[in-house]
Amino acid sequence: MGRKSNPLTLVRKGIIRPKTSLKISTVETVTLARQKRDQKALRESCRAALFASVGRTAASRCP
Repeated sequence: MGRKSNPLTLVRKGIIRPKTSLKISTVETVTLARQKRDQKALRESCRAALFASVGRTAASRCP
């Protein structure tokens, strides 16, 4: 990995904490948070549905 990672990308992925000088636009952050929340909810409902119908083995395969 010769390239240096873009600090903004790292902040967005939650790998590093943002410095005050490194600002991400609030809109982007909010949108990203919402997407993450939706994704998590989707995953949970998927797991719940699988768990209800098939059982624990299928639920563990849910992404």
